[in-house]
Amino acid sequence: MFKTEQDRERMIQAAALENVKKNLVAFVYQKFPILIVCESNSRMIVELTERWAGPDIVPTPEAFLSMLDENGKDALSMLAQQPVERTKEQITQEILTLLASKNGGRDGKYDAYNLRSEEARMKSWSLDALRARLSEIRTKQRMVVQPVAALKTFVAESRRDTSPYPGFPQMPKEVWQDGKTVPLNALTIKAMSSYEVRRLARIYSDRQLNARLAQG
Repeated sequence: MFKTEQDRERMIQAAALENVKKNLVAFVYQKFPILIVCESNSRMIVELTERWAGPDIVPTPEAFLSMLDENGKDALSMLAQQPVERTKEQITQEILTLLASKNGGRDGKYDAYNLRSEEARMKSWSLDALRARLSEIRTKQRMVVQPVAALKTFVAESRRDTSPYPGFPQMPKEVWQDGKTVPLNALTIKAMSSYEVRRLARIYSDRQLNARLAQG
């Protein structure tokens, strides 16, 4: 339970910020496939962006790219890298290992012959496709070992909308405008065209838009 409305708001903002960081990291890995997907790189991506942007700017993909414009290869050199083909090879091997494991092969589908066929099929896949397949297998195998009650709880929780504006995403604190990040406050919104304001209302709801305008 939340002690105060302020506690609840802080929790919502913290969750929204974590989601922004996850989106930033996913974007960078997709944009620069030579980067190794690991905890160290993920932390450094966020840290580099926050260090450049400052504490008042949300660490967005746009902020990361602006940071690169200023720092170039020096920033990327701080992140662990390896050839794309090597990364694809590692992910392929991890996929095959999981498919051959007890959970992945429980129905007998992935015997030696089928594993070889799967390996041959994946050779033409892109890095993004391999990463998506690996994530899918990991999720399925985790769900296999979960009790039915736990799975039902997981599904219910994933469907429950706990945002203050159910059915609508949280309006960001900043937006990318005219080549820079600006606060999405009442002043910015009032300077927008009527079309842009209606668009904000469609995306984030009239109620949320009015609440942002009331904040000044």
